[in-house]
Amino acid sequence: MRLRLFLSALLFGVLASRPVFANCGMDICESPGHIDSEGKPLSLTTDARFTHVSHDDRYFETMVGTIYKMNDRFKMGTRIPVVSVQQAGQNTTGLGNVVVFGTASLLNAETNKRLNLGIQLEVPSVSDEALGDGHFLILPTVQFGWYPSNAILSAIVGWGQVLDGNHNHSESHHSSGHDDHGHGHHEAVQAPSIVNPHANTEVLIRTDSGYGWDLSKSRFTTSLRTDIIQEFGDNTNELLASAGPVFGLAWTQITSEISTLFSLTNARRYQHRTTLRLRFQLP
Repeated sequence: MRLRLFLSALLFGVLASRPVFANCGMDICESPGHIDSEGKPLSLTTDARFTHVSHDDRYFETMVGTIYKMNDRFKMGTRIPVVSVQQAGQNTTGLGNVVVFGTASLLNAETNKRLNLGIQLEVPSVSDEALGDGHFLILPTVQFGWYPSNAILSAIVGWGQVLDGNHNHSESHHSSGHDDHGHGHHEAVQAPSIVNPHANTEVLIRTDSGYGWDLSKSRFTTSLRTDIIQEFGDNTNELLASAGPVFGLAWTQITSEISTLFSLTNARRYQHRTTLRLRFQLP
Protein backbone atom coordinates (compact mmCIF):
# COMPACT_ATOMS: atom_id res chain seq x y z
CA MET A 1 0.00 0.00 0.00
CA ARG A 2 2.77 2.48 0.91
CA LEU A 3 4.54 1.71 -2.37
CA ARG A 4 1.38 2.32 -4.44
CA LEU A 5 0.70 5.57 -2.61
CA PHE A 6 4.28 6.77 -3.17
CA LEU A 7 4.30 6.03 -6.89
CA SER A 8 0.81 7.47 -7.36
CA ALA A 9 1.76 10.66 -5.51
CA LEU A 10 4.92 11.03 -7.58
CA LEU A 11 3.04 10.61 -10.87
CA PHE A 12 0.23 12.98 -9.84
CA GLY A 13 2.67 15.62 -8.59
CA VAL A 14 4.61 15.67 -11.84
CA LEU A 15 1.51 15.74 -14.04
CA ALA A 16 0.06 18.60 -12.02
CA SER A 17 3.24 20.68 -12.19
CA ARG A 18 4.33 23.10 -14.92
CA PRO A 19 5.04 21.08 -18.09
CA VAL A 20 8.67 20.36 -18.95
CA PHE A 21 10.37 18.27 -21.61
CA ALA A 22 12.02 15.13 -20.36
CA ASN A 23 14.72 12.77 -21.52
CA CYS A 24 13.96 9.31 -20.22
CA GLY A 25 16.54 6.59 -20.60
CA MET A 26 18.61 4.09 -18.71
CA ASP A 27 21.32 6.66 -17.97
CA ILE A 28 18.91 8.29 -15.52
CA CYS A 29 18.53 5.01 -13.63
CA GLU A 30 21.10 4.27 -10.94
CA SER A 31 22.36 0.72 -10.91
CA PRO A 32 21.01 -0.70 -7.63
CA GLY A 33 23.83 -0.81 -5.11
CA HIS A 34 26.49 -0.65 -7.85
CA ILE A 35 28.44 2.21 -6.32
CA ASP A 36 27.04 4.59 -3.73
CA SER A 37 28.09 6.54 -0.69
CA GLU A 38 26.13 6.66 2.54
CA GLY A 39 25.34 9.74 4.56
CA LYS A 40 23.00 12.72 4.36
CA PRO A 41 19.67 12.38 2.54
CA LEU A 42 20.20 15.10 -0.11
CA SER A 43 22.69 14.72 -2.98
CA LEU A 44 23.57 16.89 -5.95
CA THR A 45 24.38 15.26 -9.30
CA THR A 46 26.10 16.44 -12.45
CA ASP A 47 26.18 14.44 -15.67
CA ALA A 48 28.02 15.13 -18.90
CA ARG A 49 26.93 12.94 -21.83
CA PHE A 50 28.37 13.07 -25.35
CA THR A 51 26.58 11.16 -28.12
CA HIS A 52 28.18 10.69 -31.56
CA VAL A 53 25.38 9.87 -34.01
CA SER A 54 27.26 10.10 -37.33
CA HIS A 55 30.07 11.98 -39.07
CA ASP A 56 28.12 15.28 -39.05
CA ASP A 57 25.61 14.74 -36.24
CA ARG A 58 26.31 14.76 -32.51
CA TYR A 59 25.04 16.26 -29.29
CA PHE A 60 26.30 17.06 -25.79
CA GLU A 61 24.16 17.13 -22.64
CA THR A 62 25.16 18.71 -19.33
CA MET A 63 22.72 17.68 -16.61
CA VAL A 64 22.38 18.90 -13.04
CA GLY A 65 19.95 17.46 -10.54
CA THR A 66 19.15 16.33 -7.06
CA ILE A 67 18.43 13.03 -5.33
CA TYR A 68 16.48 13.06 -2.07
CA LYS A 69 16.56 9.95 0.12
CA MET A 70 13.24 10.03 1.95
CA ASN A 71 14.15 7.03 4.11
CA ASP A 72 15.93 3.67 3.73
CA ARG A 73 13.40 2.58 1.10
CA PHE A 74 12.45 5.58 -1.06
CA LYS A 75 14.38 8.04 -3.22
CA MET A 76 13.21 10.68 -5.67
CA GLY A 77 15.02 13.17 -7.85
CA THR A 78 15.29 15.15 -11.04
CA ARG A 79 17.71 15.94 -13.89
CA ILE A 80 17.78 19.31 -15.70
CA PRO A 81 20.05 19.42 -18.78
CA VAL A 82 21.41 21.97 -21.21
CA VAL A 83 21.76 20.41 -24.67
CA SER A 84 24.04 21.43 -27.53
CA VAL A 85 23.22 19.81 -30.88
CA GLN A 86 25.21 19.75 -34.10
CA GLN A 87 22.98 18.42 -36.87
CA ALA A 88 23.19 18.88 -40.65
CA GLY A 89 25.75 21.66 -40.26
CA GLN A 90 23.65 23.66 -37.77
CA ASN A 91 24.34 24.21 -34.05
CA THR A 92 21.57 24.65 -31.47
CA THR A 93 21.95 25.05 -27.70
CA GLY A 94 19.32 25.43 -25.03
CA LEU A 95 17.35 23.86 -22.21
CA GLY A 96 16.62 20.28 -23.16
CA ASN A 97 15.12 17.42 -21.26
CA VAL A 98 14.06 17.47 -17.62
CA VAL A 99 13.42 14.10 -16.01
CA VAL A 100 11.63 13.38 -12.72
CA PHE A 101 12.07 9.94 -11.17
CA GLY A 102 11.48 7.87 -8.06
CA THR A 103 12.85 4.59 -6.70
CA ALA A 104 11.45 2.23 -4.06
CA SER A 105 13.63 -0.49 -2.52
CA LEU A 106 11.88 -3.76 -1.68
CA LEU A 107 14.77 -5.44 0.19
CA ASN A 108 16.83 -4.59 3.24
CA ALA A 109 19.90 -2.57 2.25
CA GLU A 110 22.08 -4.63 4.61
CA THR A 111 21.89 -7.70 2.34
CA ASN A 112 23.98 -8.28 -0.79
CA LYS A 113 20.87 -8.36 -2.98
CA ARG A 114 18.79 -5.48 -4.37
CA LEU A 115 15.28 -5.36 -5.77
CA ASN A 116 13.98 -1.88 -6.61
CA LEU A 117 11.01 -0.45 -8.45
CA GLY A 118 11.52 2.82 -10.30
CA ILE A 119 9.56 5.25 -12.44
CA GLN A 120 10.54 8.09 -14.78
CA LEU A 121 8.18 10.58 -16.37
CA GLU A 122 8.55 12.68 -19.52
CA VAL A 123 6.34 15.75 -19.99
CA PRO A 124 6.87 17.77 -23.21
CA SER A 125 7.61 21.50 -23.43
CA VAL A 126 10.70 21.67 -25.63
CA SER A 127 11.36 25.22 -26.86
CA ASP A 128 13.29 24.25 -30.00
CA GLU A 129 12.49 21.17 -32.08
CA ALA A 130 16.21 20.52 -32.59
CA LEU A 131 16.64 19.83 -28.87
CA GLY A 132 14.27 16.89 -28.52
CA ASP A 133 11.08 15.05 -29.28
CA GLY A 134 7.88 16.17 -27.52
CA HIS A 135 5.74 13.44 -25.97
CA PHE A 136 4.40 12.40 -22.60
CA LEU A 137 6.40 9.23 -21.96
CA ILE A 138 6.51 7.02 -18.88
CA LEU A 139 9.25 4.53 -18.06
CA PRO A 140 8.62 2.17 -15.12
CA THR A 141 11.59 -0.03 -14.24
CA VAL A 142 12.48 -3.07 -12.15
CA GLN A 143 16.06 -3.06 -10.88
CA PHE A 144 17.90 -6.18 -9.75
CA GLY A 145 21.29 -6.46 -8.05
CA TRP A 146 23.40 -9.25 -6.56
CA TYR A 147 26.80 -8.53 -5.03
CA PRO A 148 28.44 -11.72 -3.72
CA SER A 149 31.78 -10.80 -2.13
CA ASN A 150 33.12 -7.99 -4.37
CA ALA A 151 31.38 -9.09 -7.57
CA ILE A 152 28.86 -6.85 -9.35
CA LEU A 153 25.83 -8.37 -11.08
CA SER A 154 22.92 -6.04 -11.80
CA ALA A 155 20.12 -5.58 -14.32
CA ILE A 156 17.45 -2.98 -15.03
CA VAL A 157 14.35 -3.79 -17.09
CA GLY A 158 12.15 -0.92 -18.27
CA TRP A 159 9.01 -0.41 -20.34
CA GLY A 160 8.94 2.88 -22.26
CA GLN A 161 5.48 3.99 -23.37
CA VAL A 162 4.34 7.18 -25.11
CA LEU A 163 1.20 8.38 -23.33
CA ASP A 164 -0.16 11.03 -25.73
CA GLY A 165 -0.91 10.52 -29.39
CA ASN A 166 0.73 8.12 -31.81
CA HIS A 167 4.47 8.55 -31.96
CA ASN A 168 5.80 8.66 -35.53
CA HIS A 169 8.54 6.05 -35.56
CA SER A 170 10.33 7.72 -38.46
CA GLU A 171 11.56 10.08 -35.75
CA SER A 172 13.71 7.33 -34.21
CA HIS A 173 16.67 8.20 -36.43
CA HIS A 174 18.00 4.74 -37.08
CA SER A 175 21.22 4.63 -39.03
CA SER A 176 22.74 1.57 -40.64
CA GLY A 177 26.30 0.92 -41.76
CA HIS A 178 27.44 4.52 -41.30
CA ASP A 179 31.06 4.92 -40.25
CA ASP A 180 32.84 7.91 -38.76
CA HIS A 181 33.90 9.08 -42.21
CA GLY A 182 30.36 9.49 -43.45
CA HIS A 183 30.22 6.40 -45.67
CA GLY A 184 27.04 4.40 -45.89
CA HIS A 185 23.52 5.75 -45.61
CA HIS A 186 20.77 6.87 -43.26
CA GLU A 187 17.37 5.30 -43.16
CA ALA A 188 14.20 7.37 -42.65
CA VAL A 189 15.35 10.63 -41.03
CA GLN A 190 12.34 12.93 -41.02
CA ALA A 191 12.35 14.21 -37.46
CA PRO A 192 13.83 17.61 -36.60
CA SER A 193 15.94 16.26 -33.75
CA ILE A 194 18.52 13.53 -33.25
CA VAL A 195 18.43 13.90 -29.44
CA ASN A 196 17.46 10.68 -27.64
CA PRO A 197 14.92 9.28 -30.13
CA HIS A 198 12.51 6.52 -29.08
CA ALA A 199 9.77 4.30 -30.44
CA ASN A 200 6.12 4.50 -29.41
CA THR A 201 6.61 1.42 -27.21
CA GLU A 202 9.87 -0.29 -26.28
CA VAL A 203 11.45 -2.61 -23.74
CA LEU A 204 14.84 -1.55 -22.38
CA ILE A 205 17.32 -3.85 -20.62
CA ARG A 206 20.61 -2.80 -19.03
CA THR A 207 23.04 -5.27 -17.43
CA ASP A 208 26.29 -4.71 -15.53
CA SER A 209 28.79 -7.39 -14.55
CA GLY A 210 32.11 -6.64 -12.91
CA TYR A 211 34.12 -6.35 -9.72
CA GLY A 212 34.89 -3.85 -6.95
CA TRP A 213 37.95 -3.17 -4.80
CA ASP A 214 37.94 -1.52 -1.36
CA LEU A 215 40.85 0.92 -1.15
CA SER A 216 42.09 2.83 1.93
CA LYS A 217 39.44 5.58 1.80
CA SER A 218 37.52 4.79 -1.35
CA ARG A 219 36.04 2.03 -3.48
CA PHE A 220 36.85 1.38 -7.15
CA THR A 221 34.60 -0.64 -9.47
CA THR A 222 34.79 -1.75 -13.07
CA SER A 223 32.17 -3.58 -15.11
CA LEU A 224 30.93 -4.40 -18.59
CA ARG A 225 27.62 -2.71 -19.42
CA THR A 226 25.17 -3.93 -22.06
CA ASP A 227 22.09 -2.03 -23.26
CA ILE A 228 19.35 -3.73 -25.30
CA ILE A 229 16.26 -2.02 -26.72
CA GLN A 230 13.41 -3.92 -28.36
CA GLU A 231 11.03 -1.64 -30.23
CA PHE A 232 7.34 -2.34 -30.77
CA GLY A 233 5.09 -0.48 -33.18
CA ASP A 234 3.19 -0.49 -36.44
CA ASN A 235 6.22 0.57 -38.49
CA THR A 236 9.10 -1.13 -36.69
CA ASN A 237 10.19 -4.09 -34.63
CA GLU A 238 13.91 -3.35 -34.41
CA LEU A 239 16.35 -4.75 -31.84
CA LEU A 240 19.20 -2.40 -30.86
CA ALA A 241 22.21 -3.32 -28.72
CA SER A 242 25.26 -1.50 -27.37
CA ALA A 243 27.99 -2.35 -24.88
CA GLY A 244 31.11 -0.94 -23.25
CA PRO A 245 33.16 -0.49 -20.07
CA VAL A 246 32.13 1.33 -16.88
CA PHE A 247 34.50 2.62 -14.19
CA GLY A 248 33.39 3.97 -10.80
CA LEU A 249 35.10 5.55 -7.80
CA ALA A 250 33.40 6.36 -4.47
CA TRP A 251 34.58 8.34 -1.47
CA THR A 252 32.66 9.16 1.70
CA GLN A 253 30.53 11.93 0.18
CA ILE A 254 31.44 11.83 -3.53
CA THR A 255 30.84 9.16 -6.15
CA SER A 256 31.83 9.18 -9.81
CA GLU A 257 31.16 6.95 -12.80
CA ILE A 258 32.33 7.07 -16.42
CA SER A 259 31.06 4.78 -19.19
CA THR A 260 31.43 4.46 -22.95
CA LEU A 261 28.95 2.43 -25.02
CA PHE A 262 29.42 1.37 -28.65
CA SER A 263 26.54 0.28 -30.89
CA LEU A 264 26.70 -3.40 -31.86
CA THR A 265 23.77 -3.70 -34.29
CA ASN A 266 23.14 -2.26 -37.77
CA ALA A 267 20.00 -0.53 -36.49
CA ARG A 268 21.30 2.12 -34.12
CA ARG A 269 20.58 5.53 -32.59
CA TYR A 270 24.24 6.48 -32.16
CA GLN A 271 27.74 5.28 -33.00
CA HIS A 272 29.05 5.68 -29.47
CA ARG A 273 28.11 7.50 -26.25
CA THR A 274 30.27 8.54 -23.27
CA THR A 275 28.77 9.56 -19.92
CA LEU A 276 30.45 11.05 -16.85
CA ARG A 277 28.41 11.22 -13.64
CA LEU A 278 29.39 12.89 -10.37
CA ARG A 279 27.32 12.83 -7.19
CA PHE A 280 27.93 15.02 -4.14
CA GLN A 281 26.24 14.50 -0.80
CA LEU A 282 25.38 17.75 0.95
CA PRO A 283 26.69 18.17 4.51
